[in-house]
Parts: sequence; structure tokens; C-alpha cells
Amino acid sequence: MADNIAVTPGTGATVAADDIGGGVLVQRIKPTFGADGTATDVSGSNPLPIVQTGALPTGTNTIGTVNIAASQLAPLATTAQPMATGFQLVGLPTDQPAISVREVIARASKGVTQTTISASTTETTIVAAVASTFVDIYGLILANTGSTACAVTLKDATAGTTRAKIYVPAGDTRGFMADAGSAMQQAVVNNNWTATCSASTAAMEVTAMWVRNT
Repeated sequence: MADNIAVTPGTGATVAADDIGGGVLVQRIKPTFGADGTATDVSGSNPLPIVQTGALPTGTNTIGTVNIAASQLAPLATTAQPMATGFQLVGLPTDQPAISVREVIARASKGVTQTTISASTTETTIVAAVASTFVDIYGLILANTGSTACAVTLKDATAGTTRAKIYVPAGDTRGFMADAGSAMQQAVVNNNWTATCSASTAAMEVTAMWVRNT
């Protein structure tokens, strides 16, 4: 198959051109692509393919930039949700129910800690400290399995400020529950919560429900 075509000056088919001024004509070229012996017209359904053949540059491996129209950003501004460190946005199939990002983050920030204070009046940690974070308690269950009634003192740091005192009769259960948004607030970040029994009872079972806040 011959790849060249002979052109006779002054005769032949009309060639598309663009007059750019001063009597200068620039020939119009229709882009095509394909293997030798084929020619596929470039169109919306057949875009010009671009293939990365060399090694990517070191570093971020970012090639070029992407411009997003302001009209496309507007919907995002009304639906975007805050993301916690370490989380990644994922897509869901269209036939799956939506998942609230706020629900995922809220669940990840909560926790439950169970501690047994056995026949002791010593201050005992019931929720561990979290660096640079407030740990607020929104629920507390105190189950006295012993035969001695006692008052339980709750503090938001070892030897810190008393935040609550709850009297628990022998063989009984006491406590409180609130919405996480109305939790008992810790005064200073990076501190634990403690409980101290006023009298020695066989076992004081302490269940603390807490939420991290910054």
C-alpha cells in the first residue's frame, strides 16, 4: 500500500485552509489516530488516546493539573462533610443506601471502658487519657456486687477535680446516661478519668461510655 499521494500544483481537489490575515493561509488538518494503515477520526466518542510511556517523575507523581468549574463545586459546598484524619472517601453502588459520613465519624470517636474495682478504696483509672484530646463521659454504670454500700467519687484526672459523687447501695446499680453532645466535660486534655470508692466492697463494676472531643 502506497502511503504518499502525488500533488500537481495548480490542479487537484480543494484543500481546507484558514485565512489568518495578510494573504496568509494555514492549512486545516483533521486529526486522526491508529496503527499503520488505519485512520480513526478524533471525536467525542473516540478521543485522542494519550499513553504514559516514560517513568513518572519522583515525588508526588502528579502530572499536570485539573480545573473544576465553579458550577460543579457549588453542589459540593452544600453536601460536603468534615473528615477525620485517617478516613478516606469511597463511592457506593447506586443501588446501595447512603451512609452518613457524620455517623461514621461520630461512631469512631466514641468508646466504652469497663473496670472492676475489687475491695479497694484506692483511686482507680476508669478511662485512659488521649493525647491532645478531651475525653468526655456521657454514660456511667456503677454495679455494686458486694455487701457494703459506698459512694463513688468521679474525677477528670488523677487527684484532680471531683466531677460527681454517686451513692451505690449494696447489691445495687446506679449511674447516668446523657446524649453524647451533653457529656460531662473534661477540664484539661490528655487526662484520664478515675473512680474512688468510699468503702471497700467486694467489687464495684464500672462501665464508662465516653466520647473524644478536640
